[in-house]
Amino acid sequence: MFDLEFTTSSTQNGVQTSCSYFDLAGLVLGGIVIAMAIAGVRNDRREHPERRLGNAVLAIAAAYAAVGAWHIVTALGLVGGPCN
Repeated sequence: MFDLEFTTSSTQNGVQTSCSYFDLAGLVLGGIVIAMAIAGVRNDRREHPERRLGNAVLAIAAAYAAVGAWHIVTALGLVGGPCN
């Protein structure tokens, strides 16, 4: 079976001495979500000034960027995951 997350751990005398975790799917998803946030802001800025949504687009993009950053941080095993 193909797996997109990888965990490596070492134990010594029954005590975990090292652990690393990586989730490829989370990393890719986080990057896509951040790219969507950037694209939304760029597309809004290209609109005619009277048709721009401005702050609403920035708020939504900030939320997307936060979710994307969370996915990246957890995918790298810095927060959450089996090692923490």
